Amino acid sequence: MPSGNGAWTVTTDQGSFDPNYANPLGLGDDELSYGHALGFDFPLRDGRTTNAIDTDSNGSILLISDPDNDSDCDFSARPFGGTAERILAYDRDLHPGTGGEIYFHTAPDLVENDITDPQRPPIYLGVGAPPVVGTTIQVTTYDLPPTTTLASLGLGFLAYEPGTDLSVIGMIGCYELTRADILLPATVNGTMATSQIPVPNDPALIALRTYLQANAVVPGANPLNLVLSDGYRLTIGR
Repeated sequence: MPSGNGAWTVTTDQGSFDPNYANPLGLGDDELSYGHALGFDFPLRDGRTTNAIDTDSNGSILLISDPDNDSDCDFSARPFGGTAERILAYDRDLHPGTGGEIYFHTAPDLVENDITDPQRPPIYLGVGAPPVVGTTIQVTTYDLPPTTTLASLGLGFLAYEPGTDLSVIGMIGCYELTRADILLPATVNGTMATSQIPVPNDPALIALRTYLQANAVVPGANPLNLVLSDGYRLTIGR
């Protein structure tokens, strides 16, 4: 998920890793393999998307495929001199040719928008920092319509997967993705709204899983003047 500060928050969950990978790339030292189709659109932080990536033998994923990226995969040249956006999944000076292998594998059927969302909503959530005990988590709702008058954040302990279609009550295109056991206020500022979740410094909360979904009052959006965001799975860490 976009964290709202130009970075991304990446989480894993049961089933996040597909062990049925194949397709060894046969890379040697500081080599690049390019043009790998993802099978889905990956959103970049500037609003663009990419559907093909390059990967090098040092654990770097270059998000915009380009043969010229070959000059930007030399580990000894860190920090990077190129301009390619990348994910440093395992940034080490590796040499697969002397033992080991680099694989490319994609599983589009496992891609989800945090909580399975049958239809991408117009507004979405982002968390600004890793959720840990003893801190206050800031959650931002993005892309609110300019006519938004009020917003709040629902926090629950039960997810609905797939979501419940609320079109039958007039909320066209909205899906309930979690039960809001706690309703938190949100401060609306233009097209964004922020909420604060204080987390006590209690070890018993570590690994607690919660689910978030924002709602906003938007006159004229639908017969109920209410829209919902996507869902966000939040697990408390230490």
